[in-house]
Amino acid sequence: MKSDQAETVRIQPTGIWQTGRGRVSGEGRGRYATVLGAIILVILLSLGAVGVNHSQTTGEQQLAKRFDTRASLAGRFIGTYAQQVIEREKRLAEARLSAEPGEADFSALIQSFGFQAAVLLDDGGRLLNVAPANQALRGRDITGSYSHLQQAVGGTAAVSEVVPSVARGVPVIAFATPFATPTGQRVFSGAYEVSETPLDAFMADALPFADGRLYLVDTHDRVAASTSEILEKVRVLSDVDAQLSTAVQGSAQGNYRGRGEQRHFTVVQVPGTPWRVVADVPTESLYAPLEGSRSWLPWLLLALAAVLAFVAGLAIVRYMEGRRQLFLLSRVDALTGIANRRALEEQMLALSSSARRRGQPLSLLMVDIDHFKRFNDQFGHQVGDSVLRTTAQRLTAALRPEDFLGRWGGEEFLVLLAQTPEDGAAATAERLRMVVSSFAGVDDRQDSLTVSIGVATSVEDDPVTLLRRADAALYLAKNQGRDRVAMAGK
Repeated sequence: MKSDQAETVRIQPTGIWQTGRGRVSGEGRGRYATVLGAIILVILLSLGAVGVNHSQTTGEQQLAKRFDTRASLAGRFIGTYAQQVIEREKRLAEARLSAEPGEADFSALIQSFGFQAAVLLDDGGRLLNVAPANQALRGRDITGSYSHLQQAVGGTAAVSEVVPSVARGVPVIAFATPFATPTGQRVFSGAYEVSETPLDAFMADALPFADGRLYLVDTHDRVAASTSEILEKVRVLSDVDAQLSTAVQGSAQGNYRGRGEQRHFTVVQVPGTPWRVVADVPTESLYAPLEGSRSWLPWLLLALAAVLAFVAGLAIVRYMEGRRQLFLLSRVDALTGIANRRALEEQMLALSSSARRRGQPLSLLMVDIDHFKRFNDQFGHQVGDSVLRTTAQRLTAALRPEDFLGRWGGEEFLVLLAQTPEDGAAATAERLRMVVSSFAGVDDRQDSLTVSIGVATSVEDDPVTLLRRADAALYLAKNQGRDRVAMAGK
């Protein structure tokens, strides 16, 4: 059992050589020095030859690594772009599509994104709205034809494979995101022609080689965009470049013979998408900086460039890690160190959707500190904050690793128990109540600390309904005298 003290739980001889009993004569010494000098010269020349050969090989490897790093950065950029589109799509959809949108509202939202086509689905995948308008599709479940829509209906934002547009057959990519509305989950998905997005301009300038090529392909090798030609229809990589397509099968980097010359290629997975970046360049162009090198200065400059590239890559990695940390911090309650309301809402949405799909119960425990205002009024807000931290600590210690605990607001906490029936939730709630009340007090004070808990369990309830039922059960526990557990009615 952990201490009842409140603490925050938070989620490195010169010129004369002798031989035998006599001395070597000056002539003998000269011949000896000549032989020794020759040996040293041969060694130095050998070392120099090895060094030059090693330098040449190292230079080629460094140039190839720089090319691979550039392709990797291109993949990260494209992945970041896709994530930003999804985040903006969800934000605007929540703001403007929470109520059933009219044609004008839906068209205005599509225009603000620059989508060529878009759909709005209900939580069953049925079409509520579509642009361009097609009344015949309304009410139909279209998720069977689009894996990214299936994934979004399941509660996870997704990016599509490459598909042909309905109007002109050109390559199209789509972004689908689920969002909550008062009437349940909705899915908004919009599609771009790649040539109409910033990706087209970025790919054109991503490689510093005029004869280098960059392709954006999906898991089926369908080409979304290319620097070598304008795609007027969806094509697979083997049709665009059969030799490159064969070379990249099962390999992330390497050299191959294509278009009558030796070429270097690299393949990079785009994070968070079903896409890959495939880049290649003639080795003659790639290794051009090494041609005619006769001193160590070019190699020194090349090493410096490699260091700078490494530093730049490290800076990008640190930047991305910083963004990840900021993302995590935005979902942590600063006072208690557990999940905050935003993280709870996201987890409730995901778990309730999973519960409906799997037909397994989800239980929600609403925990409220009894007479919390008394701690603030009698002892000050520092003690009140200590009470909150202590409660969070005790609840955390009593829960399983797979249970999800967060601070809902004020003195209220929520516990999410996935795949937990009503009797299991009731037992967990009683254990939490006893764990909190089994301590003498807070901060060496003898003032009792108790909690009331409302429990609600359901397979079909959306998060709003489940919360309302748990809140009603908590109200019942308070009315019955506090320091107890109450179950929600059916």
